[in-house]
Amino acid sequence: MQFSIPEDIWESLKIETRVDIAKNATYEEGLNLFLKDDYWMVREAVAQNPTTLPETLKELSKDKRRDVRIAVAQNPNTLSEILKELSKDDDEYVRVAVIGNPNTSQETLKKLSKDDNWMVRAAVARNPNTSQETLEKLSRDDEEDVRAAVAENPNTLQETLEKLSRDDSAYVRVTVARNSTTSQETLEKLSRDDSAYVRVTVARNSTTSQETLEKLSKDRDADVREAVAENPNTSQETLEKLSIDDSFLVRLATTIR
Repeated sequence: MQFSIPEDIWESLKIETRVDIAKNATYEEGLNLFLKDDYWMVREAVAQNPTTLPETLKELSKDKRRDVRIAVAQNPNTLSEILKELSKDDDEYVRVAVIGNPNTSQETLKKLSKDDNWMVRAAVARNPNTSQETLEKLSRDDEEDVRAAVAENPNTLQETLEKLSRDDSAYVRVTVARNSTTSQETLEKLSRDDSAYVRVTVARNSTTSQETLEKLSKDRDADVREAVAENPNTSQETLEKLSIDDSFLVRLATTIR
């Protein structure tokens, strides 16, 4: 709807009503009522509205309230130039929100991949739009959470995933083992990892080959064998062997697939 309402009536409305109108209206008139509202929740609602025009979002991107700037950074109507400016925001949560917007340019993502805050770098590493070149550089980050985010990304190159499968951090190796795009060769190597949790994760991955699952069905750790029994890709022959496993939980898992 086209929105227009006298200012005195607007100010008499309850906050909840103003927020609801600002979030859902398609408006062209009376916009200044929203932008000048003393309550940040109303301005945030404008910034969240998918029909809000880019010029309005640009104005809201300078709002003093962080929540409003975050909403602008998340709005699909926000232009890449505005997002570029928001990527310089002092607040890390605003910068993280910029990373999640599909309009954010590769240039901005690359710049944010060098951010001082590890949460920002991890968000870049997790973004499916991040270039493979940037992901490769982030795979060498000092923070394991950033490297794990690279390992989680479906667009990460196989050679990068293979390198991360040898990471000192078990958390990073687990994330590689969980990734559905990880190669069978890398999964097979991880199936021999010293960490039982890594081997369990390989056993749970629905893309793990039947050959690797068969090997894991003989693992010394019952949790690994149980994960094999639960995997929909496990062969009937392997399941039959696990049905007489020493562990009750492993035997049970073969019956409730």
